[in-house]
Amino acid sequence: MQRDQFEKLATMSSWDHITIQILPFRSGYRSTNDFAILDLGDDLPPRVHIDSAWGATHTSDKRREVDRFIRRFDAMTASALPPEDTPDFLQRLEREL
Repeated sequence: MQRDQFEKLATMSSWDHITIQILPFRSGYRSTNDFAILDLGDDLPPRVHIDSAWGATHTSDKRREVDRFIRRFDAMTASALPPEDTPDFLQRLEREL
């Protein structure tokens, strides 16, 4: 099952409209909750959707809150492996199974 998932992620990482970065277990940024930043185009303001560990969800279009999560996302991206390293990393994980 995991092999199939790694293979699918490696395939998707080669698609032009998808960027996959892996945040390995090492020192660097970690988020305390799951979140998604929704950019809904020019007609609607950006929103953040936040999931807590207890199953609660929260959405907000308050600029200050959205900007806070954009900074979190940027910190995670900076701590992650570069997108071009994703296929090799996934292949190494697959070999370890």
